[in-house]
Amino acid sequence: MSSDFGDVAATPVNRRLGTTIAEAEVLYNSSDIEMPVRDGASVETADPEGVRKALGLLGFKNPIPAGYISMSYGMDVPIEFDAKYLVGPEAAHLNIAGISGLATKTSYAMFLLSAIQQRMGDTRLPAMPRCR
Repeated sequence: MSSDFGDVAATPVNRRLGTTIAEAEVLYNSSDIEMPVRDGASVETADPEGVRKALGLLGFKNPIPAGYISMSYGMDVPIEFDAKYLVGPEAAHLNIAGISGLATKTSYAMFLLSAIQQRMGDTRLPAMPRCR
């Protein structure tokens, strides 16, 4: 880069120019930060609370442990589901995907059932109406 308008014999001001490019997915923006991130702006990895906030996992009344997300920089983030979406009035279904034949899907389903029983304790769901 030169300010001598193309004179190849000019001594460069800088020895070497470089560009650092970072690619990131923005999951959550709580500060009305302009997109894309401006030159020189501070970009940081999220802490566990930031990850949970970005995924909408804060403020559950009846959290059920669901496992961990292992981040690429060595941090594990605990993940929880809200019980009302698993077994309560707003429950639908849960998809568990994986390779067939390894028993990991079954093991995870058993883990969730155990977590629900342990967390919910003696709380009973309303009885299902009988079909006639």
